[in-house]
Amino acid sequence: MSNSTQLLSRIGGILALNIFVGIGAYFVALQFNDGKLDSAEYGAIFLAMALPNLLIGGVLRLFRPDIGRYFLRTAAVWLLIGCGLIFTN
Repeated sequence: MSNSTQLLSRIGGILALNIFVGIGAYFVALQFNDGKLDSAEYGAIFLAMALPNLLIGGVLRLFRPDIGRYFLRTAAVWLLIGCGLIFTN
């Protein structure tokens, strides 16, 4: 496999994990808030999407630093979006 194909497959897998976690967090937030969500709840959903990335990326930094960086960069993006949504409410 070429480097670009490996990069796309790694990023695709990480984004798929984030999408599934985000869908689950969305439905849990929707259930507990009686179907009414505002920007703070959407920010919490993005923070929930960042949590698995932080855990997995932190562990992978010990064994596979090249893959762990992708998780941590993705977590940084979700944290920035989530905090932005929460604090602009």
